[in-house]
Amino acid sequence: MAFPCDQLVVNSYLVVFASGKDRRVSGRPLHTSFKLNNTGDYLALVKPDGVTVQSAYAPAFPLQVPDVSYGSR
Repeated sequence: MAFPCDQLVVNSYLVVFASGKDRRVSGRPLHTSFKLNNTGDYLALVKPDGVTVQSAYAPAFPLQVPDVSYGSR
């Protein structure tokens, strides 16, 4: 999924829901085209070159529980 071309100011954040709804409108809630598998999968943020991994949860992302979020800087 490619994010809209929005610039974030220092110490701000971007929330992206892994809902499978594929919504990418700038200024609106962002949703991925995929859902997270409840048994865990590899999850990474990849730089625009499509190859370089910025951050990753490997071999699988943490257990998902209500009202808890995870992020990367």
